[in-house]
Amino acid sequence: MNDKTLSRRQFIKVAGGLTAAAAVAGGVNVAYASSQDTTGKDVSRTTGRQLQAIPTTCQLCQARCGMIAFLQDERLVKVEGNPAHPNSRGRICAKGQAAPNLVYSPDRLLYPMRRVGRRGDGNWQRVSWREALEEIASKLKALRDAGHANQLVFQGGTMATPRFVSRFMSAFGTPTYFLSTPSTDTNRLLALNSTLGVNEVVADAAHAKYVLNFGSNPYEAHWHHVPLVQRLVQGRLDGSAKLVTFDVRLSKTAGKSDEWFPINPGTDGLVALSLACVVMEEHLYDEDFVSRWVNYPVSDLSMYLAKFKPESTQKDTGLDAADVRRIAREYATSRPATVISGTGVSMRENGVENERSLLLLSAITGNIDVPGGVCLPRTYNLREIDPVPQAPAPISDLTKTPISSHLVLSAIREGKLKAGVYMTYMFNPAYSNANNGASAEVLKDESLIPFFVAVDLFPSETAALADIVLPDTTFLERWDLESCPSFELVPHISLRQPVVKSPGEAAPFHDVLIELGRRVGADVEKYFSFRGAQDYVKIMAGSVPGLNQSGGLDYLKKHGVWFDDKAKPDYRSYNKSGFKTASGKVQVYVDKGKTHILSPLPEYRMVKEYTGAHDGDLFLVTFKWNVLTSSLAASKWLAEIVHGNSVLINAGTANSMGIKDGDTIQVASNVGTAKGKVRLTQGIHPRVVASPTGTGHWGLGKIAQAKRFDSDDPDTKIVWWGDASDGPHPNKIIPPLNDQEGHGQAWHDTVVKVTKTESTV
Repeated sequence: MNDKTLSRRQFIKVAGGLTAAAAVAGGVNVAYASSQDTTGKDVSRTTGRQLQAIPTTCQLCQARCGMIAFLQDERLVKVEGNPAHPNSRGRICAKGQAAPNLVYSPDRLLYPMRRVGRRGDGNWQRVSWREALEEIASKLKALRDAGHANQLVFQGGTMATPRFVSRFMSAFGTPTYFLSTPSTDTNRLLALNSTLGVNEVVADAAHAKYVLNFGSNPYEAHWHHVPLVQRLVQGRLDGSAKLVTFDVRLSKTAGKSDEWFPINPGTDGLVALSLACVVMEEHLYDEDFVSRWVNYPVSDLSMYLAKFKPESTQKDTGLDAADVRRIAREYATSRPATVISGTGVSMRENGVENERSLLLLSAITGNIDVPGGVCLPRTYNLREIDPVPQAPAPISDLTKTPISSHLVLSAIREGKLKAGVYMTYMFNPAYSNANNGASAEVLKDESLIPFFVAVDLFPSETAALADIVLPDTTFLERWDLESCPSFELVPHISLRQPVVKSPGEAAPFHDVLIELGRRVGADVEKYFSFRGAQDYVKIMAGSVPGLNQSGGLDYLKKHGVWFDDKAKPDYRSYNKSGFKTASGKVQVYVDKGKTHILSPLPEYRMVKEYTGAHDGDLFLVTFKWNVLTSSLAASKWLAEIVHGNSVLINAGTANSMGIKDGDTIQVASNVGTAKGKVRLTQGIHPRVVASPTGTGHWGLGKIAQAKRFDSDDPDTKIVWWGDASDGPHPNKIIPPLNDQEGHGQAWHDTVVKVTKTESTV
């Protein structure tokens, strides 16, 4: 190599150094360069005057990054990252920066509406808030008076307000509510809870020397998004951590890895068990940690794992045994090391066992709650306001038979759940559920769902089937508190506060629930004696030790986030009181009689759908774009970037089927068919087809449907991508499959047949 060329690693280091230097010099936000400095100041590009800066917390994904909203003459002109936020550290993604699109979208719902005629016919009548609330309250009161409070079935999406919703549902007396948080991945939740006694973990990638990544794409899409990828990049630059990815698709993360292994689909857990076998066989495990903190004898564990020798699993995994042995040695001897997993691991029919196997791998190497390892979550446990309503735990709780949020409507159809009133809040099952056509039919059926209320920002595919539609606020127009797992291992609390006034008659759901509580009856009303959402947030903030001394809510309003700046990362917290499990240890071995776990030790189960696959059948997986989710197709900036779905197929596989790049193909499963343009790639397993989610809307407003229209926003007249927005929405052909232990939806296990329908020539 001559002195004018750089290796890839040298280039990354140089680029990282320049970025770091720029950040130190000027507070540059690498996600979006601007004149913002680290104090959160900015000026108007047109007037030169300083903009009003208001800190808040994003709610467009589960990461909950810190934001600063910038206003000019009370109008939101842009949002940037909040440098004071310890998780996101001044950076936000494109989705967050496009948030003003949601606030000022001409597609927004502005008034309460009542359907006229049959469900789904599209005929609506505007009603007052008083009329809408009284009708809803009368239905709810009738359920309680009849002793059927549990027939209120509620589903909330990512942008819901889970803590306040839980308070209302508990006060009302229903356990049948489902909220979209990382812990609603019931497969992953069951594995974490049964093994470590927690609902989430944090990959301390910034301090890791080695990173194993299974079925996850943190460079583009992960429930920890920006906070995680920052640390992953930091670990790669500062410590030259090696990144090894196991994934059926060459994702952006796989492409930036040192090594990528396109394993056979559904075998992530088997790969982990094979790695663990080598670690134990070659005595590379952490003897002190395993003997003190793992609830299964070393000798017995070694004997159990011996059946997963790489030589005996390589046919199933598609991995050469020599590679498995080499990676196992590197991982076990490059401590600290961490493991990252994603939906490609957990959202399968064998998702629970996959996740348990990955946790086993971390446990035997002692990489639990150590710098650079897999760390337990540090959060503030916010104390609910007295009186605290006592009600049955959510039906999705692990003490009961868990039901994935995407299987609720299937449960209603099958008679497992009875719905007197069904309510959705920023949740769109008619679009986002597996076999969404069947979900839509359930929503239309008044014998299954007698009364349906949808709360949303836009006239979504689901809201179109409701009896009452209520206009919600964006997260930039309401109050809430967040305490997400800290990547700095010091808990923090952040504020979501209104930065602009809501348009029309849109109202925050906090206030809607308060009004419903007051109308339903005195025994519910007593739990909503505070004046409103701001009062509720102020009282809740008062339960955080130390925050009141710093100024309480006033401090949060000014800074957006608070943490104890004298606190230091508290690694190895288990040394104080053990793990929050029945044994107080890492439960590699689980008592079947006390949990939904079916196998005492982590095991590999082949995806049962694959066992009946024929030669020529392919396996469908889905993935997310870095700039789009199903609810953000209404953003004009994001929809212009990504607006079509191409089906990805291995070039060799396509060639054997006579399929050329750009051909139109049909993808058929046992529940339906979809057509789309094909894109050939070498970066995918030969038996896998992949389709992104987030596009293909027939609701959610005109922007999401790529329609040009007249409005106060001149951009709506120049929507240019209408002809380019075609493509299949994969959920319509994904059957409602679930893991038999965690009962979570198996998004990545659909067997399909692919045929060419039209040629590019």
